[in-house]
Amino acid sequence: MNWNGYYSANDLLALILAIQAVLFWLARRHTGLPYFASISAGLVLASLAWGTWHWQGVGRPLVDWGWFWAQPLFAGGVMFIGVALSLYLPLSERARRVMLWWIVAPQVTYLLINTLLLLLGVEVVRVWMLLIQMPTILAIGVVALACERREPGVGHAVLGVAILSMPVITVWVAASGGTTTVLRFWTGIPLVLVTQTMLTVTLLRDRRLLNSEVQKRREAEVGLQTLNQDLALRVDERTAELREVIEGLESFNRNLSHDLRGPLGGIDMLAFLAQQQLRAGDVAATETQLRLISEQARETQRTLDYLLSLARTLHDEVRWQRVDLDALVESAVRQAEISVVSKAQGRPLPKVVVEPLGNGMADPGLLRLALNNLISNALKFNMDRPDVVVVVGRESSLKSELVITVQDNGIGFDDRHAERLFEPFSRLKTTDMVAGFGLGLNIVSRAVRRMGGQVSVRAKPGGGARFRITIPHADAHS
Repeated sequence: MNWNGYYSANDLLALILAIQAVLFWLARRHTGLPYFASISAGLVLASLAWGTWHWQGVGRPLVDWGWFWAQPLFAGGVMFIGVALSLYLPLSERARRVMLWWIVAPQVTYLLINTLLLLLGVEVVRVWMLLIQMPTILAIGVVALACERREPGVGHAVLGVAILSMPVITVWVAASGGTTTVLRFWTGIPLVLVTQTMLTVTLLRDRRLLNSEVQKRREAEVGLQTLNQDLALRVDERTAELREVIEGLESFNRNLSHDLRGPLGGIDMLAFLAQQQLRAGDVAATETQLRLISEQARETQRTLDYLLSLARTLHDEVRWQRVDLDALVESAVRQAEISVVSKAQGRPLPKVVVEPLGNGMADPGLLRLALNNLISNALKFNMDRPDVVVVVGRESSLKSELVITVQDNGIGFDDRHAERLFEPFSRLKTTDMVAGFGLGLNIVSRAVRRMGGQVSVRAKPGGGARFRITIPHADAHS
């Protein structure tokens, strides 16, 4: 302040710095950010340094005790603001420690050298002593510019330029012959710009973080809604599956009790007759009864085998892998022929032709189960017809699906009732002359559906039948 009745530019600058100190202290209380308190302390020291310029021997060119007493205020202000910047900038702990060394060491050196020169009586120009403080300013400015790459778009580059303008102004004023009073004012301008820019940049960063958090929450909300929808869909699908399983099991229990009651009752009766005939000494009749008991036991065993196959399609986990379809189908054909040959009792079976199939993605167990039942049916319903040929082939299709066909030129059936064939224990009238349980095609349907696929059939009486297995998105599991 000038006691002649007017205020100088340095007085106004001191007032601005004091106001900023209050603003940063209020911001510290509002946000809780620690570096705001450090900036506020630095601005208080800077305000005192600029506000007491009248008593600092301003205008004298050389270092003296009248000038030196205020230098701790300048150095302290630089250190407090520098520490605040080290806390604010996005730095690693190691980089922050190095930066703190560059902040503190030059300021302490500045005070020690000035003290030593005054004690020794060495005359030095004040302006050039300020250069000892410049490494701190340069280090902070360069680090701020470097942080722009790490955290772009929040104003670190503007902050760095404002900081680096301080040494540029100092050198420019000194080189142009400006007085220490002029130098004092112009070196304070970058300080105001730096602190004000830092406040603005902090708000910009907070706004950016807030927008990012809002965006993340929106994405999380969308993801949660999608998850809920998927969960609801899965629950519906699982409920439908369970309902189907329950209905199938109820139907299975009813039919199984009926189908097993006959063989078991027959076995009991045949065993009783065999016992009576054995007591009577009729060995031939006893052997006949024992043979019939064996046939009834095998029939019961086949029923249980179908039950286990049905359980396989309901509960086992689907295991996707790339399958050698030629080898898998050959295995299914051998298994089907073995299961049918005992029923053929010497009668000729149709010929099975396997076309080149290549590889495909599927569950080998489920696919073998489905193909075995289809091939077994084709052989079983066309016994005594050596002219019939069963062909297993693969349709040329998109890579996203696997399509295998099993067709024959045998007795066929009316495909208007084809949907009934895939229901458990459902049989067409044209197939009643062949022994069976009505489970084979139901097992085929369940096995294919477990792999996300479907089975379709086209047939006509006397014109054969063609079953088509489609497994979609097979290659997506590779």
